[in-house]
Amino acid sequence: MRKYNKLNFIMLVFIGMFLMFYTADNMAFAKNIKAPKTPVNLEVTDVTENTVTLKWSKPNNSNIKRYKIYKNSTYVESSSSTTYTIKNLKPDTEYEFYIRSEAEKNNVSLACKEVKIKTLPSQSAQISSKIIGYYPAWKSYSGFTPDKLDATKLTHINY
Repeated sequence: MRKYNKLNFIMLVFIGMFLMFYTADNMAFAKNIKAPKTPVNLEVTDVTENTVTLKWSKPNNSNIKRYKIYKNSTYVESSSSTTYTIKNLKPDTEYEFYIRSEAEKNNVSLACKEVKIKTLPSQSAQISSKIIGYYPAWKSYSGFTPDKLDATKLTHINY
């Protein structure tokens, strides 16, 4: 029985050492890989009622494969470019965005400085209010005629 226990012990030690060296060789810490540098100069280049376009710069001396884009601390998507347009946003809503660099073996940088932006109000909400110009014989009182109205501010004219 003792011989059987020694054989089991030796076999377990051998398997343990094999697994330890095998997994250590395949893990990032074994190769001493540093996190990539953080993207810089994040800015908003365009805003609509349902999209925001972001632009940033690649950090110097970096081996970045792609960038991870985050909206309100939630991962959105990855991009290999230094510009990205986030779509399907809600009108007249505030958002926070930041970017992280990703290098080999999914090694990810710290987040860059956040940008906060508010999407534009909905066009339909802007048109819902009506500015009406009335013309009930204005001419007879003041000499004012409809051709002198600033038409860019009116949606309707009633005579």
